[in-house]
Amino acid sequence: MRVLVTFRHLEADDALRDYAKEKVLKLRKYLERPVEARVVLSVEKFRKIAEATITGDGHTINGMEKTDDMHSAIDKLVGKLERQIRKLRGKTKPKRFGFSTQNYENRMSASSSEGSEMGNEVAIIRDDDYSVKPMSIEEAVLQLSADENDFYVFINSDSGLVNVVYHRKDGNYGLIEPEIS
Repeated sequence: MRVLVTFRHLEADDALRDYAKEKVLKLRKYLERPVEARVVLSVEKFRKIAEATITGDGHTINGMEKTDDMHSAIDKLVGKLERQIRKLRGKTKPKRFGFSTQNYENRMSASSSEGSEMGNEVAIIRDDDYSVKPMSIEEAVLQLSADENDFYVFINSDSGLVNVVYHRKDGNYGLIEPEIS
């Protein structure tokens, strides 16, 4: 990885140049192909500004930080760039309660293999998160009528189970209750 450090409105300092190079080179572990990083260190009045542009892997990542100290600006900049690269590379995992990526991938591969056997592909069009609250069926119907969705998921306060209220084609409401066997 090639790191170019430029100084603007600031005297060139080898110690600061080495510090910036050392910090930016730590980002190399998140990138596959050789990349180029351009770091610009500048001063405007009393603010120290660190800017960086990293190109490579078919992407361009930009970041800028302003602080009172140049070393802290570089540190914050590298943290910001690291978060962007990790997000871009898919290193962050979804933080959902009870969500396992391995189980999800197994289910998706099983359903797609079943779909390919039948000749049609299975695709998830949209994935939404719902907060499920305990309430009565009447309250759920009121929430559904106020909401723009065709269904409403809730915890039935009487049974303690997850239920679904939905709009029926005849204009009435339907209720789906799980049956525990």
